Amino acid sequence: YVDNNVFSEFNKSDHGTIAIYEDWKPGQFEKFNVNILLRRLQHHFGELVKNGDIEIKVDMLEQKIHELGPAQEKYQLVAPRDYSEFVPIVISPVKYEKNGKKGEITFNLFLCEKGRADRWNNPYLLYNGRPVGDGFISEIDEFSEYPIWKHRFLTGYITCDFCEINELRQGLKINDERDYLFEQLLKLQKFLEKTVKEHSRGLYELKLQKQVAELVKNLQLFFKNKNIFNFKIAKSTGFLSKENNEIEVVELATTAGINPELEVKSSEGEGSELAGSDKFVGTEVTKEEGGEDHTLNAEVGGKGGIHAEQKVGSPDEEAKEKLTSTDQGFKRSDEGYDKPSQDTSPHNSGGKDETKRKARRPKPKGFGMVFQDDEFNEDMSWFDDVNSMIIINSQHPRYLARQQDGEIQIKTLMNYLAELYIWEITSLIHAKEDEDIVRGKKFLDYKFEYFEHVRDETKAGTN
Repeated sequence: YVDNNVFSEFNKSDHGTIAIYEDWKPGQFEKFNVNILLRRLQHHFGELVKNGDIEIKVDMLEQKIHELGPAQEKYQLVAPRDYSEFVPIVISPVKYEKNGKKGEITFNLFLCEKGRADRWNNPYLLYNGRPVGDGFISEIDEFSEYPIWKHRFLTGYITCDFCEINELRQGLKINDERDYLFEQLLKLQKFLEKTVKEHSRGLYELKLQKQVAELVKNLQLFFKNKNIFNFKIAKSTGFLSKENNEIEVVELATTAGINPELEVKSSEGEGSELAGSDKFVGTEVTKEEGGEDHTLNAEVGGKGGIHAEQKVGSPDEEAKEKLTSTDQGFKRSDEGYDKPSQDTSPHNSGGKDETKRKARRPKPKGFGMVFQDDEFNEDMSWFDDVNSMIIINSQHPRYLARQQDGEIQIKTLMNYLAELYIWEITSLIHAKEDEDIVRGKKFLDYKFEYFEHVRDETKAGTN
């Protein structure tokens, strides 16, 4: 029951049906979750909202209800599910014609780029714009034992308007139409399993590439900081070489953003482009020391502050205010005052504006890591002198045993790759040693020191 004055307030709006919940039983309101309410409404009425048949608005009488949770918006419209960012699975409709009935099964299934484990991501049956019941295909008895219907990379819905639904809309009536639908879904399962497996493997490979690029960066910096070998023999881009004679000119965006095709100036970071990675991680570059900054035509006297306001300029140019300490000013050298040369600066991928400016940075060299399928080779890895690369045998049984999807397996694989990289670098550094036992001891020392260094950084990050 709702008081007339409360009802009249909502009656002035464009609502068609009004449901007001108040005077909750003790302890029940505390369990209420607005997000779950919106997800349920989206699941049940999203397609009707998308078609413009209805509109649903959830009004919050108070932005923060009884001090529970974060402040909510005053009202929220129920929006249809957005599949635009997902990869559609192309499946032709299946025609049905029997017992005087005609229709078709249409498939609107998608591959998620980021796996979602919640049940609202699971595929469901759609009948005349509404889901069949409150569940999903994976919860139907005939399909509950097939994991593909609740796979975190599969989402979407399947229409079955030619079927009949029971009076409570909890499920389809058992008849020839329902049997035909289930028969077609069972036939589809193997195709979906293959498609999802390929999609999952592709996502795994992308993730692996990013992890490998970061791993190679850390390993190269580790050996560079040890200063135990002159890596000028390196040929691929990296961090190891001490020779910084080669200069690269790049275009920088004016401001930071999310566009991975643009690079933007960064205040920190060390490195350069890595083999197997098409993005620059950022390069630590020291400012060119061509002389010291010198301020000319200093204004005499202060303006109430501690320091007098300074201006910069040359003897034949009108002085200008020096707004910040980062202004380049002019350089003093044996030849007089000259404008400083263009600075090199660290920069990372991720710009915003299309307008760019040029910047320079050294191109140190290093040893990259690439993969090669060689099931007939018993070596786990080897060094390619020509291309200056460490080759990982990705068909070796030890590699394959670690190539599984999942965080734990990724970490195990990264540790395996780190050991191989350290061994190949150790073999280069101590190539002149006659005894293998010496190289083996050095390898264990480097390996232990590197993993101790990684653990220390991990602990520092978590703290």
